[in-house]
Amino acid sequence: MFRLTLLALLLLAPAHQAAAAPALTAEAAILVDRDTGQVIFARHPDRRMNPASLTKMMTGLLAIEEGNPSDVVTVSPRAARIWEGQVIGLDAGDRLRLLDLVRAALIYSANDSTVAIGEHIAGSEPLFLELMNLKAGLLGATGTRYANTNGYTDPNHYTTARDLATIARFALTRPLFAEVVRTPAAVVHWIDRPRRMEIYTTNSLLGSYAGLQGVKTGTTAAAGKCVVVAAERGDRRLVAVILHSADRWGDAARLLDCGFYEAQDFPMGVKGSVAAVAPVAGGREFWVPVALARDVVLRLLPEDLKDLRRSFRLETLRAPVQAGTVVGEVVFSLRGSELARAPLVAVQAVPGPPWWSRLRADR
Repeated sequence: MFRLTLLALLLLAPAHQAAAAPALTAEAAILVDRDTGQVIFARHPDRRMNPASLTKMMTGLLAIEEGNPSDVVTVSPRAARIWEGQVIGLDAGDRLRLLDLVRAALIYSANDSTVAIGEHIAGSEPLFLELMNLKAGLLGATGTRYANTNGYTDPNHYTTARDLATIARFALTRPLFAEVVRTPAAVVHWIDRPRRMEIYTTNSLLGSYAGLQGVKTGTTAAAGKCVVVAAERGDRRLVAVILHSADRWGDAARLLDCGFYEAQDFPMGVKGSVAAVAPVAGGREFWVPVALARDVVLRLLPEDLKDLRRSFRLETLRAPVQAGTVVGEVVFSLRGSELARAPLVAVQAVPGPPWWSRLRADR
């Protein structure tokens, strides 16, 4: 592919004084549009971080995708030996519904429940970890590696803010996952014995921040205080990730507020508008104009417009070229972080050389 990289300043001026980016205490953070995945704000989004119990998003997602909520899970001695951190106190031989274990993991952040989940789904926790890592790769979360199901600190257990946003966005497309993570309280029931346990969410913003839809908290000495949150107001649906924060609830609220109140939609181009020209070899024209294949609108903080860049990545074309052929893409980025991309199509056809030109070449 021939790359025509035109780094151009987008000449769009805000209609009012630019709003300041949110003041955060988090070491790493990201705010994305839940529907499009477009990044609205980022701080060290690709820095390798300890996920703590944010790990349980993937555990819960796989339990919902690969298991049946009504499955009966028998707790193994290995799962019963998990007592570090928050647990629901499972004993070997206990039997519980898979859905109750998922609720314990995602609402209450119970560490023992995740081991029982993994063993039930894959037959063993190591095999379940292989599924977790495979799923992360399939989702494009290439900066993530799982060494356990619950988030215990391990040098081979890590993630990034960007990956966590990607995982959360996908997991929220699963209705049962979305239902569980927005549940403030539930009751876990044991089968075969009269035991029940009331559990309450570890997410302090759930019920106190308007429009919050979950998702998950995490805390360890290595990870610090972390949270992934999703919220919806009007036509805006956002996902925010806060990692290693001194004020995760305040950071999360400020980041969401920024997305709801400060970010604006800026049109970058309409479908059919000519954006660049692409070189053509062996045709009656040396160049063909290319246009956007769809409308492009970016949700941005007004102050970021001055740093927004776009680059055109165009294929080397050889005639004949048909009108409407996809010939490359335009990529929008902000301070080195990609925001969005859109396909480019040839505006007009470029015929190959006339037949008689070949006769001349043969002489």
